[in-house]
Amino acid sequence: MEVAELASIGLEMMAMHHMNVFYPSPRDLGRAWLEQISQIITSLPWIATVDAFQEWLYKNPHHTPEERRAVWVKVYRRFHGDIVAWPEEALGILWQRKIHIFDSPLYYSEYGIAQIGALQLWYNYDRNPHETIKRYLYALSLGYTKRVPEIYKAAGIQFWFDAPLMKKLFRFIISKIRHVLN
Repeated sequence: MEVAELASIGLEMMAMHHMNVFYPSPRDLGRAWLEQISQIITSLPWIATVDAFQEWLYKNPHHTPEERRAVWVKVYRRFHGDIVAWPEEALGILWQRKIHIFDSPLYYSEYGIAQIGALQLWYNYDRNPHETIKRYLYALSLGYTKRVPEIYKAAGIQFWFDAPLMKKLFRFIISKIRHVLN
């Protein structure tokens, strides 16, 4: 189950190389690429926010509603800044829109892990599509027979997400955005 999102999002990212079938207009294709890329870029801070908030939430079971609102706002601003002016009290309850907090505690971080894995698949696919697909399919064929880090390794990607990896991925993303905008 932990690898299902990697399979799904990874395929979406690799399929971006073939979106011209659906978007023959260069302008529309560029917009579709930017939409896909921006969804990942903007989802990572949201995932980090939800994950950090849940950690506090479940480590502090006797908190008050006021404490909960204050911690949510602090965590939200940590990952999103305070550029957006929220209506009074709206930001303090924004966490309630994430159902995972209620029905899948501490599971939402899996999406962030999968998104970073998918970015690595996209990076690899951009350089060597045939080998990337071969490794991707092999990793998926492992199913529940291996641990998650082993499945990531089989796919040719890292499970450990460090600063050098993130810099490499975001340089790649920036280069793709520049290409689309030119």
